[in-house]
Amino acid sequence: MRGVPADRMDRQLACMPARRQTVFTKLGLGKRHHARLSLATWFAPAVAAFAAEAPVLMEVAVDQDHTADWLRSGIVLAAVTGSARPAVGCNSQPLGAMRYLAACSPSFMERQFSDGVGAGSLARAPSLVFKAKDELQTRWAHRLCHRLGELPHHTLPSTQAFVTSSRS
Repeated sequence: MRGVPADRMDRQLACMPARRQTVFTKLGLGKRHHARLSLATWFAPAVAAFAAEAPVLMEVAVDQDHTADWLRSGIVLAAVTGSARPAVGCNSQPLGAMRYLAACSPSFMERQFSDGVGAGSLARAPSLVFKAKDELQTRWAHRLCHRLGELPHHTLPSTQAFVTSSRS
């Protein structure tokens, strides 16, 4: 996890009761908003595996801007973030990389990109963003076309709706 406040987390984990007891310690964990898709995919099984081994109740908070502040203030004991630089008093451990893959339905591909994917077609085709600060699609388009302005986009802050809409 990125930004794990090592000494505080170690102290709290050391104070936890033995597994056979039914008393649990609440473990706060912050995640950035763009990680909501990871909540729906890899994150939940990882947390479940951890919680199966430790007597903790996970309290996951999702927020773009406040995870570093939450770590500093002790509201959360760990955070998953896109930043490699840890908050003061924390250490950082890379979890891996997520590669962005542009996807759309076959009918959308036919309507919007029948002549290929390029700067012109991307500038006309609506994209989906999760939240105003979601730049995944724009960064991908800039890497592909090298000088593309802002993409027209729908904003849809729901993981399930985002996936369902991209299949339509």
